[in-house]
Amino acid sequence: MGGVVPSDPASLLEIELGSYPFARIRGELSAGAWEQLMNAGEDARALLGGHTLWSINSTARGGGIAEMQRTLWPYWRDAGLDARWLVLRGTPAFFRLTKRLHNLLHGSAVAHPAISDHELFARVGRAGAAYAVDLVSPGDVVILQDPQTAALVAPLKRAGAVVVWRCHVGADGPNDAVEAAWHFLLPYVEEADAFIFTRRAFVPPTLDPRRVGLLTPAIDPCSYKNRGLEAGRGRAILERAGSPASPARWWSRSPAGIASRIRSGSSKPSRCTSRIRERHWSSRVPRSTRWRTTRRPVGSSLTPGQRGTGCRPPGGIASGSRRCRWTTSRRMPCSSTRSSARRP
Repeated sequence: MGGVVPSDPASLLEIELGSYPFARIRGELSAGAWEQLMNAGEDARALLGGHTLWSINSTARGGGIAEMQRTLWPYWRDAGLDARWLVLRGTPAFFRLTKRLHNLLHGSAVAHPAISDHELFARVGRAGAAYAVDLVSPGDVVILQDPQTAALVAPLKRAGAVVVWRCHVGADGPNDAVEAAWHFLLPYVEEADAFIFTRRAFVPPTLDPRRVGLLTPAIDPCSYKNRGLEAGRGRAILERAGSPASPARWWSRSPAGIASRIRSGSSKPSRCTSRIRERHWSSRVPRSTRWRTTRRPVGSSLTPGQRGTGCRPPGGIASGSRRCRWTTSRRMPCSSTRSSARRP
């Protein structure tokens, strides 16, 4: 699962998806929820009527959308839907622009897009659409994910597709930044047949409410990062990250050896282990993703004494003599630490 099918390097990649039977999550659902899920599968097959369901986003790895594609869409393929995944490619300048749009939608005070940015945005959209329209048949359903794909709405509509634009980001209250982002994006997306948002507060007031739906994010309880860990594996990961919360006396064998096997059979120490150990981790728990002002998970980034206390405390989290703030500059030392927690 997850192979890449090469295409025009300036346009799109198709990511191959496998399939998972819904039966593997049967034990996670009540009888009523299981029946609802089975009915949803029947309804989806009937609505599509043999047409393909496409999803287009801007990255094959990293980020919540890519994770949902890899872990959730295989279930619908096994249920009989022809569900396929395309990834839009662009230039570094394009992704710098879309990152600004992302931050503006969150209400962050970053530079507003200029008129000249429309040329870049539309050019990447045209390149992606030129490839997509050769794959998409009239009547297919295309879900375009987030601002990066907005310029594909109109070309795919002209090709006869049913186009749904989904926006995963937003702010609870409007400000100048949010309004600037929508001023840029709405001309591209307003022709979509439907819109999906995570929260009602994220919906711009100018959209037709009859075409707006709400869909909160979902997880796969069987994916690596959501599976329960045996005590030994959990302690090995903490030890590998340099956390003194896992003293060597807990082990009946070398914790480094166990942690190495967790990391895909590698026996070579992580290149960043020594750097992690130099940090003062005695009063905090490493987490499996980077810290950002727009992500406030409950407990996972807090100090051991504060885990489970909820959202961001004013002024940051006190950690002994250090302060642990929720800013974009505070990150785990390297990605290999994050990956060790989710790929046993």
